[in-house]
Amino acid sequence: ATAQYGVEEQTIDDGSSDTSFDTAQQQQQQPPPAPKTKMTHSQIIAYNNSRLCPKSFLTQSSIQSFIYLLEECRDPHSGKWIQDFLHVQNLGNFHGTGAFNVQTYPTWDSVLIDILRQPNQKMIVSAKRRGRGHGGWSKNNPYLQERWVEFKIDIRPASLVQRLLSVRAQLAVEFERDLEIVGMVDGMIIESY
Repeated sequence: ATAQYGVEEQTIDDGSSDTSFDTAQQQQQQPPPAPKTKMTHSQIIAYNNSRLCPKSFLTQSSIQSFIYLLEECRDPHSGKWIQDFLHVQNLGNFHGTGAFNVQTYPTWDSVLIDILRQPNQKMIVSAKRRGRGHGGWSKNNPYLQERWVEFKIDIRPASLVQRLLSVRAQLAVEFERDLEIVGMVDGMIIESY
């Protein structure tokens, strides 16, 4: 399946094609690019603090969870738009902190603000219909023709950010409880020494 944003053409999966949307096994994770210029000690500290910020990690985790939810609810197109916008592929399978470019997005909310500023867009998705080798049909039948259907999907960044913030709020509650548990376990380990 293909999608077009204006003149740019992107390949995405709508759940009806033969290709798999999850290509994480085929592609290895790429860490975010390191700064290209020499940095001073204070710039290095600021860079690492931004990359390791718990609020930024919470935002990253909420975007990753949101992309997973979109795929599960049969809307991988919105998740693909987010990944394309952020210039990060396979974000749903990224494990670690600092998935976003911290020079572009230095604070936890800068990613969301940047998405929020984007205009509404229409994405044209082209999906393969039933035909040769698809939907249980024989791949070798010369009488079956390839058939494609195109449809438009509205991408509303403001709506995406609103939904992302609700996912982030839920994850924040879970993180808070997890950190309480880590503190309790840490206290038990220290007492056992």
